[in-house]
Amino acid sequence: MASTTTPGRKAHIHDSSKYEYSSSGTRQEGDISIWIGTWNLGAADPFSDSRGLMDDADTSRMVRHLVPVGYDLYVLGVQEGVNENVYFAIQAYLNRNPQLLRYQRKELRNDKVVLPNKQAPTDAVFDAVRGRGDGAFMGTKFTGMAVFCGDHVAADVQVLRAGLHKFNIASGSKGGVAVALKIKHSTLCLINCHLDARNDTYRRDQIRLLNTNLGKVMGHPYFDLTQQFHHVVWMGDLNYRIVKMDATEVCRLLTEDRIEELHDRGDGLLNDRKQGIFEGFKEPDKFHNFYPTYKKFPLRGHVDMDDPRWPERVYRVLYKEPFYKGNVDGTILYRCI
Repeated sequence: MASTTTPGRKAHIHDSSKYEYSSSGTRQEGDISIWIGTWNLGAADPFSDSRGLMDDADTSRMVRHLVPVGYDLYVLGVQEGVNENVYFAIQAYLNRNPQLLRYQRKELRNDKVVLPNKQAPTDAVFDAVRGRGDGAFMGTKFTGMAVFCGDHVAADVQVLRAGLHKFNIASGSKGGVAVALKIKHSTLCLINCHLDARNDTYRRDQIRLLNTNLGKVMGHPYFDLTQQFHHVVWMGDLNYRIVKMDATEVCRLLTEDRIEELHDRGDGLLNDRKQGIFEGFKEPDKFHNFYPTYKKFPLRGHVDMDDPRWPERVYRVLYKEPFYKGNVDGTILYRCI
């Protein structure tokens, strides 16, 4: 999920977890088009197999479902990443286009931005929050961001500053990464974050922390993020849940192809958009094939979506919470998707 806000205007939230893209809207000469996406990689590398890195054909088949071609600027936020193969794959995919356009990844290094952070080393790189924990004990995971800019618009796109905030030493890779861009005469700040799954109150506090602390890092210390840029984009794994429905009802609605009811009644973000931390933000209508994504059976193989019981073959509604998330007695939980 990603959201944008402009001072004095209604904000917009963009959800990139789709397989279709709208061609509606009016584009005038000189406009710069931007695609914003977010992907929780689940502490895995989808671009490697038993043979090593996949070839270009295999990676293209994976990437094309997420990334549309034809935009001038691409911004990807990832959560639970383990390496940068996802960035390499997407850049290679973007550079294989029929128009022969070339895309370069912007460096988020302190000495490569327009307004470097004087409190940080000149060679500091602000593209990821890294850490162990939450299942990653042998290696590290990261919450990161990459910006790919077409050479044909590079003169109109500048990286003003980049920064990050990690919640605490025990929060692993959870936190936020921010990048401020100047696109022609407008400023745009993008924040990719991974929030805690604990509860809504805890997540709201984390959003407030990011808004305040990244505001200090990205600009003036006495103003938060939403007061310093023309547009602000929030994206990432905010860990919102389907609410006011148990898992049985969710699976029933999925079986009956009543997806819109899940969007209208179950989205835990609705309350925070009406009277919470995202008040004033507007989320566009989700595509009909935007299904819940939380807790699926691993290695489930092909699932026939015409089978009325397909939700039971995909979603894990009974599971054991790991000990490092507080389940010390091994209780089996029944949880909504």
